[in-house]
Amino acid sequence: MIPVLFVVTILVFSIIRFIPGEPARLILGEKATEEAVAALTEKLGLNEPLLTQYLLFLKQIFTLDFGNSFTYQMPVSELLASRFPVTLALTLMSTVISLVISLPLGYFAGVHKDRLGDQVVRTTSWWPSPCPPSGWACC
Repeated sequence: MIPVLFVVTILVFSIIRFIPGEPARLILGEKATEEAVAALTEKLGLNEPLLTQYLLFLKQIFTLDFGNSFTYQMPVSELLASRFPVTLALTLMSTVISLVISLPLGYFAGVHKDRLGDQVVRTTSWWPSPCPPSGWACC
């Protein structure tokens, strides 16, 4: 699992760092002065070598310092914390609903092995698996 996390951090870092354009100018906008762009570049550490930037990126991940949201002008950790209760409630509700539906169906399919009821349960339980987690768009 550690190697996978390591590869994911490299991929995320690479995607973020190799977006076309100068990050500071993208954040500040087209009308930003060169001094403001240079100051933000310095503040974000974008003038450092890539290895140093990556190590800083890892440090920020491990210390849960996700920086500030440029959209909401507040720390990302506060945004995540404010949305956590709703996320947890949705996760728990979906887990309960899944168990309430799947356990009786699994029992039914096991009792009626290789009969029509089992075939129906297996087919309908497999059917939504290619659908994206965001909904039933493909089904």
